[in-house]
Amino acid sequence: MLIYFILILLGVIYGTIAPILGIGGGFFFVPTLNILFSLDIHVAISTSMFVILFTSMSGTIRYYFTGRINKEIIKIGLILSITSILGAILGSIFKEFLTSDMLKIIFSIFIIFIGAYMVFQSLKEKPEDIEKKSFIEMRIMGDFFNKFNINGSLFDKDNKKYDYSLNLILILPISFLSGVVSGLLGIGGGFINVPTLNILCHVPMHFAVATSTFMIIFAAITNNITNFIISYIDIFLGLILALGTIIGAQIGPKIVEKISSRNLKILFGLFTIGFSIYYIFT
Repeated sequence: MLIYFILILLGVIYGTIAPILGIGGGFFFVPTLNILFSLDIHVAISTSMFVILFTSMSGTIRYYFTGRINKEIIKIGLILSITSILGAILGSIFKEFLTSDMLKIIFSIFIIFIGAYMVFQSLKEKPEDIEKKSFIEMRIMGDFFNKFNINGSLFDKDNKKYDYSLNLILILPISFLSGVVSGLLGIGGGFINVPTLNILCHVPMHFAVATSTFMIIFAAITNNITNFIISYIDIFLGLILALGTIIGAQIGPKIVEKISSRNLKILFGLFTIGFSIYYIFT
């Protein structure tokens, strides 16, 4: 009984962190289910995606009430979800052809790479420089692929205007890759979605994590349908963990308004590197 209480508590912690960074939380869920409950890695990945559905839905609802999800964000999320859904189906199917050890290594290496990238990017440049750079990059891409751009504006709670530019030729393949990674590794794909939105499309960080949280719903639904057909999900453990993440996902969006995204990314990046190194040798 104590172990299930611990699982709920971990769910609250994981659920709090996930919407802060716009991720599904799978890189927490998979090792927890695999190590703590000795679930086969394939089952852990499928169950993780089951939990992610509840986490992302809870986080999206909270972001809607905080004003971070609006008509523009929904439009962006739906556009990117077109190819991510296809990628999620492919990733879920491809997962069944890989051995447990291969999946474990791929999962760990992927998270180490992302963690290192987050730390490097945050330490290398000041937040305002990153925003300027991303804007310049997208103006150049806009001139080159002008016919394939979808432009718009976002307004924060202080009514500050941010212009964004989605280049379909550039971002749809990246979104497809996000879906593949999601289905393959049992994560939401937010570690691809957020940098893509923030750096390439000039979507402010707070809006980027909200958009990613919204997008993950569609990838999770697709993955779960596929997993129910070709794989196995531990619904009992999934629901217990989801109980905690639903609560945590209501807390995360409140915290994100009060914390420096730069400092959070540095600390979180270091944590993911350390955790992944530990996991790969466990």
